[in-house]
Amino acid sequence: METEPALPIIEDDFNEDIDMHKPPTTPIEYLRRVRHEASSCSQVMIADIDTTQFEKNITYNCQNLMSEYNPTNPQFIPSNESQNDIIQDFGLMKEKIRKLKSKQIFLKKHKRHILPQNSNQDWYLFCFGKPLNENDKCNEVQKHITPTPPYLSLILSFRHPLVLKLLGYLNNWIEVDGFDFSKGSWIYALVSLLEKPLSRDAYHALRSLVKLLRKIRSELDSKENILLSPLNVLICIITIYFGQRDLADDPTL
Repeated sequence: METEPALPIIEDDFNEDIDMHKPPTTPIEYLRRVRHEASSCSQVMIADIDTTQFEKNITYNCQNLMSEYNPTNPQFIPSNESQNDIIQDFGLMKEKIRKLKSKQIFLKKHKRHILPQNSNQDWYLFCFGKPLNENDKCNEVQKHITPTPPYLSLILSFRHPLVLKLLGYLNNWIEVDGFDFSKGSWIYALVSLLEKPLSRDAYHALRSLVKLLRKIRSELDSKENILLSPLNVLICIITIYFGQRDLADDPTL
C-alpha cells in the first residue's frame, strides 16, 4: 500500500533533470531532491561491516551465555507435549486461585495462620519443621514444630513482597540444604501467586531460582531420579509460562 505524501509535490516536475551538485534554491526543489534520492535506494539495505576490527574491544561473547545455564542430558528433558500439558495445567490452577482470591473464600472459612517473623531461619523452621543448619540452637518448643505445607488458606494471605522474599529464601535454602519435594511444593505454590507482567524484582527472583534448578538437574545421575519430575515441572513453568525462554529447554514453545 502506497503512503500518502505529507507535503505536495508536482508529479510533472519530478522526473526533470536535477543537478545534485548544486544546492537547492527553494523548498520545492529540496523536496524533489529528497524524492530523487529515495527513488534510487533499495527497499532493504545491508551493511557490509568488517567486525574483526571490534574483537579486541569485546569483553564478553553473548553466544556463550547458554554455557552458564548447565545444559541437561537430552534424556532428562520432557517432551514438548509434556511441557505443553504442564503449562496448561498450571494455567488452569492459576485461574482457580484468581477466583478464590477475588471471593476470599478460603480466608473466611479457614483459620488464619500465625506467620513467623521476617527471618530466614524462622521461615525455614516454619515451612520445614527443622533448623536450616544442624548447628542452629533450638529451644524445646522449636524442636517439636510440625512442618507447614503451602496450604491454600495460607498462601492466599501472602502479599506480593512476602512472596518475593520467600522465593529469595528458597534460593538460599536450596543452595544450603539441597532440593526436595517440600521445597518444590513451596516454589510451585509461590509462583502460582505471581501475575504477569512481572515486576523487575520478580523477574530477578525467578531467573536466579531457575538457574539453580537447572544446575541441580544437570547433576542428576539418572533419569529415574525421583527429583527429575518436580525439577522439570518448575523449570518449564518459570521459563515458558513466565517468559524466561532464554533459559528454557525449548525456547520455541
